[in-house]
Amino acid sequence: MADLQDQDPLVAKVAAARAASSRRPDEKFPTGRLNQIGKHVYAYSGPIPTTDSASSNLLTFVTSSSYIVGTFTPYHGAETTQNMQFTLYFNDTQIAQVSSREAYDFARANAIHILIPPYTKVTVDAIGLESGTNSTSAVIVGEVF
Repeated sequence: MADLQDQDPLVAKVAAARAASSRRPDEKFPTGRLNQIGKHVYAYSGPIPTTDSASSNLLTFVTSSSYIVGTFTPYHGAETTQNMQFTLYFNDTQIAQVSSREAYDFARANAIHILIPPYTKVTVDAIGLESGTNSTSAVIVGEVF
C-alpha cells in the first residue's frame, strides 16, 4: 500500500483527506460543524430524529475570529402536518425561535437572517410539539467578514 501511495497521487490525496478528517474536533461538538470554502460558510445538520419528549440538538459549533452574515433555515425531513419548534442559541442565550404549523413551504417562510459575532458558540435545537417522531434538520449558510 505504501508503494501504491507513492505512485498514485489520488490515493495519497484520499489518505491525506482521511487523516485531516480524523483530526477534526468532532468529539467536542458531534452533531454539526461549521465548514468554510473561501469566504463562504455552511453548517448542515443532516436528518435528526425529533420527538415530543426531548429536545434534539441539530447543530453545535463555535465561530472563529470573523463575524458571519447569513441565514438560519429549519427544515422538516419529510412531509408532515405535525408541528415542530426550532430554537437558535448564541452562547447558550436564545436568539430566535420558530414553530412550524405546516411542513409545506415551511423552510422558505421561516428562513431567519442572522449576524453571528466572532467566537460565538452556535446551537440549534428542535422539539416536537405533538406526539410522535419526525425527521428534522437545520442549515446555516453565510459569508465571513
